[in-house]
Amino acid sequence: CHKSLPQWYYGHLSATTCALSLISLFLTDHKMGDLGVRLLSKLLKSMNNLKVLELANNNIGPHGAKLLATVLRGHKHLEELNLEGDLI
Repeated sequence: CHKSLPQWYYGHLSATTCALSLISLFLTDHKMGDLGVRLLSKLLKSMNNLKVLELANNNIGPHGAKLLATVLRGHKHLEELNLEGDLI
Protein backbone atom coordinates (compact mmCIF):
# COMPACT_ATOMS: atom_id res chain seq x y z
CA CYS A 1 0.00 0.00 0.00
CA HIS A 2 1.09 3.51 -0.75
CA LYS A 3 1.61 5.37 2.55
CA SER A 4 0.56 8.79 1.28
CA LEU A 5 -3.02 7.68 0.57
CA PRO A 6 -5.61 8.15 3.34
CA GLN A 7 -6.68 5.05 5.27
CA TRP A 8 -10.33 5.34 4.15
CA TYR A 9 -9.19 4.99 0.53
CA TYR A 10 -7.99 1.44 1.13
CA GLY A 11 -11.45 0.51 2.42
CA HIS A 12 -12.95 1.96 -0.76
CA LEU A 13 -10.55 -0.08 -2.91
CA SER A 14 -11.43 -3.22 -0.97
CA ALA A 15 -15.19 -2.62 -1.34
CA THR A 16 -14.80 -1.92 -5.06
CA THR A 17 -12.76 -5.08 -5.57
CA CYS A 18 -15.43 -7.07 -3.74
CA ALA A 19 -18.21 -5.53 -5.84
CA LEU A 20 -16.40 -6.39 -9.07
CA SER A 21 -16.42 -10.09 -8.16
CA LEU A 22 -20.17 -10.28 -7.42
CA ILE A 23 -22.23 -12.79 -9.37
CA SER A 24 -25.65 -11.62 -8.10
CA LEU A 25 -26.85 -8.09 -7.38
CA PHE A 26 -30.33 -7.49 -5.93
CA LEU A 27 -31.48 -3.86 -5.98
CA THR A 28 -35.26 -4.33 -6.16
CA ASP A 29 -37.58 -1.55 -4.92
CA HIS A 30 -34.99 1.21 -4.58
CA LYS A 31 -36.75 3.64 -6.96
CA MET A 32 -33.41 4.66 -8.47
CA GLY A 33 -34.84 5.79 -11.82
CA ASP A 34 -32.71 6.55 -14.86
CA LEU A 35 -30.30 8.69 -12.83
CA GLY A 36 -29.59 5.76 -10.53
CA VAL A 37 -29.03 3.50 -13.53
CA ARG A 38 -26.53 6.03 -14.90
CA LEU A 39 -24.60 5.93 -11.61
CA LEU A 40 -24.87 2.14 -11.33
CA SER A 41 -23.74 1.65 -14.93
CA LYS A 42 -20.30 3.00 -14.09
CA LEU A 43 -19.82 0.08 -11.71
CA LEU A 44 -21.61 -2.46 -13.92
CA LYS A 45 -19.11 -1.89 -16.72
CA SER A 46 -16.50 -3.71 -14.65
CA MET A 47 -18.73 -6.40 -13.14
CA ASN A 48 -18.02 -9.00 -15.82
CA ASN A 49 -18.84 -12.01 -13.62
CA LEU A 50 -22.39 -10.87 -12.91
CA LYS A 51 -24.98 -13.60 -13.57
CA VAL A 52 -28.11 -12.10 -11.97
CA LEU A 53 -29.15 -8.44 -11.88
CA GLU A 54 -32.45 -7.68 -10.12
CA LEU A 55 -33.68 -4.13 -10.76
CA ALA A 56 -37.45 -4.62 -10.48
CA ASN A 57 -39.64 -1.71 -9.33
CA ASN A 58 -37.01 0.99 -9.67
CA ASN A 59 -38.83 3.48 -11.92
CA ILE A 60 -36.38 2.75 -14.74
CA GLY A 61 -37.60 4.31 -17.98
CA PRO A 62 -36.65 3.83 -21.63
CA HIS A 63 -33.46 5.90 -21.30
CA GLY A 64 -32.25 3.82 -18.34
CA ALA A 65 -33.14 0.58 -20.13
CA LYS A 66 -31.12 1.65 -23.20
CA LEU A 67 -28.16 2.48 -20.99
CA LEU A 68 -28.39 -0.91 -19.29
CA ALA A 69 -28.52 -2.65 -22.68
CA THR A 70 -25.39 -0.81 -23.79
CA VAL A 71 -23.46 -1.46 -20.57
CA LEU A 72 -24.47 -5.11 -20.28
CA ARG A 73 -24.01 -6.01 -23.95
CA GLY A 74 -20.58 -7.58 -23.39
CA HIS A 75 -21.45 -9.41 -20.17
CA LYS A 76 -21.18 -13.01 -21.32
CA HIS A 77 -22.09 -14.48 -17.93
CA LEU A 78 -25.32 -12.53 -17.40
CA GLU A 79 -28.21 -15.00 -17.26
CA GLU A 80 -30.98 -12.96 -15.68
CA LEU A 81 -31.99 -9.30 -15.78
CA ASN A 82 -35.24 -8.44 -13.99
CA LEU A 83 -36.87 -5.11 -14.86
CA GLU A 84 -40.39 -6.11 -13.79
CA GLY A 85 -42.53 -3.18 -12.73
CA ASP A 86 -40.21 -0.61 -14.28
CA LEU A 87 -41.49 2.08 -16.67
CA ILE A 88 -40.29 0.53 -19.91
